[in-house]
Parts: sequence; C-alpha cells; structure tokens
Amino acid sequence: MRPITHYSEPALLYGDADARPQAHAHHVAAVPEWLRANSDVMIESGGKERSVLGLRD
Repeated sequence: MRPITHYSEPALLYGDADARPQAHAHHVAAVPEWLRANSDVMIESGGKERSVLGLRD
C-alpha cells in the first residue's frame, strides 16, 4: 500500500511577511524527489491546480 502525503510550502518563504506561520503559500515550487518516489503527494496551496500542472512530469 502506497502512503498519501500532504505537502505545502509556507507563505513566509515567498516574502509574505504578514502571513501566519501556518499559512500555505499560493503555489508550490517543487516537491522533493524522494517524497514523490515514496508516496502519492497531495498539494496544499491556494493555487493547487496551477501548482499541480506545473509539477507534473
């Protein structure tokens, strides 16, 4: 059975200084290869559809 992993990047990483520490960024730049190889990854971001399209192989 393959595990499912929820992945996000913090909004603070992209310069949103007013964001709460737990706030997700609007887009995900990259998912680590080791995570992609070992699980099904669910993207958590405001623009998840665009993030997924940008990350597809």
